Amino acid sequence: LLNRIPLGVMMLVVARGFALGRATWRVVSLGPAGATILLSLLGGALGLRVGASTLAGDASISLGAFGFALFIYSVGFEAGPRFLAAFHRGPGWRYVVVGVAVNVLAVLCVLLTASFLSLSPASGAGALAGGLTSAPTYAAAVEGLLDRGAEIAPVTLYFVITYPTGLVLLVLLVQFL
Repeated sequence: LLNRIPLGVMMLVVARGFALGRATWRVVSLGPAGATILLSLLGGALGLRVGASTLAGDASISLGAFGFALFIYSVGFEAGPRFLAAFHRGPGWRYVVVGVAVNVLAVLCVLLTASFLSLSPASGAGALAGGLTSAPTYAAAVEGLLDRGAEIAPVTLYFVITYPTGLVLLVLLVQFL
């Protein structure tokens, strides 16, 4: 029934996401964006779609994919002006240096670890994407493997294994810095 009203599905997820995002348990809150992406991914897993069926075929996409795209857009829309403003006040260059250093160190760690453990390049790419909690890195690795006709399972496996550790370590690193 919900797939018949794609705009209704999207609005329902956004409204419920904002309501859930305002809820606080002890001192923890998902926030409106976090709760909305969580509900979008859940709706996508349940088979909800956004778009329309046309005479030429199905023009719909998964609610999860659409919600993820909106989430990435909203994060950039919110963070972009603050990022540029930081350069006008001076400390912005420190963020660039820290960002480059974190990424270079992560690549070096993955290259050394993959070499030491004899991991495939696909496994290393998945570990890098998960360790940095970088969905774009994961997507680029998968796309590169698909273009070559290679198996993507190692990328996904290592992404899933390293993501939780990377998330905790990134939060701790940011708190430390």
